[in-house]
Amino acid sequence: MTNGQSDKNYLKGLVSDIETKVSVPFAHIFNSEKQIGTVADEKGLFQLDISKLNKDDDSITFSSVGYYPKKIILKELLKSENEIFLKRNNNLINEVVIEAINYKRKEIGNLKKPTVGAFAMAPGGEYAYWLPNDNKHVGLISSVSVFVRDNGTPKTPFRIHLFSRNKLTLAPDKELLNSSIITKAQKGNQWVKVKLDSLNIDIPKDGFFIGVEWLKISEKQKVVELFGDQHSKIYGQVIGAISEPIKKGNRTWVRSYLGDWKFRDAGALETDFKVYNVINLAVKAEIDYKKGIFDKAENTNTKYKRVKQKQLKKIADIPAIDLKNYPNFSPKTLFESIQKSISEDNIIYTISHLCSFT
Repeated sequence: MTNGQSDKNYLKGLVSDIETKVSVPFAHIFNSEKQIGTVADEKGLFQLDISKLNKDDDSITFSSVGYYPKKIILKELLKSENEIFLKRNNNLINEVVIEAINYKRKEIGNLKKPTVGAFAMAPGGEYAYWLPNDNKHVGLISSVSVFVRDNGTPKTPFRIHLFSRNKLTLAPDKELLNSSIITKAQKGNQWVKVKLDSLNIDIPKDGFFIGVEWLKISEKQKVVELFGDQHSKIYGQVIGAISEPIKKGNRTWVRSYLGDWKFRDAGALETDFKVYNVINLAVKAEIDYKKGIFDKAENTNTKYKRVKQKQLKKIADIPAIDLKNYPNFSPKTLFESIQKSISEDNIIYTISHLCSFT
């Protein structure tokens, strides 16, 4: 697609995969210095307003989740056809490790059906909700779900993100997904579930954010609806909201396209009973965690390390006395056996026989 000389204020083109030559839908096209940008459509086509850019000095960055970003001087883009090729970042693919260990699955996040409030944004805008890992589970994120309301245009595509948490600002930080995941609802007032089992995404030690990004849409997907006593223009889908006790925290963050993440201070809603609530994004996740294993600093601890000695019989069989490998005929041999059993990670035997013997 060429950049038409009849309209010099716009840069038009197509974003494609350099290997497959297939278009990259909903790629980002922007100049970060002047905060100017747009999002490609579902066919990878884009149109960027460049009227405020200097063609000799300014550059345009093309990016998409799972690809290396590409930065090109504007004057080079204006010379010829603008099919921009992005190279996939294969280094982001997680290594699969098969372990003979029991996994347990559970849901975390906002589990109830939304009854109040809603979230909507202009294309390129994002909301993200924080899911803490309070129990220090070690395992994988198996799925995420987003509740789409029947306002706006429910069947509009949107992009899912998973972010780590910045330890200083507490805002969403690094992207955890290695590819762009686009989904949509089949109708309004339903949970939209995306399975992530095949991506092998580790549960971050500090928890993670689920993000929802609004994508470029056609004019027919813009609607005006009445909310309360005001009419609002809705771009695409509307995501549900959950009213939660303030003790759980206001965990929702927001950013406009090319903007910085900001904590969404929705304000507490005071009831007649003096109970304060906050409004958060209606998202949830399923995690597969290793049963009996918890994260502690850089190591993992099994359950028997977290209980008192008298509780050992409830969760583990007491091994038989083994005087051949762990003699205890004298203080010297007993001390040596304790050292040996600890080095062999035989803590149950150590506590059950050797320590009890002393």
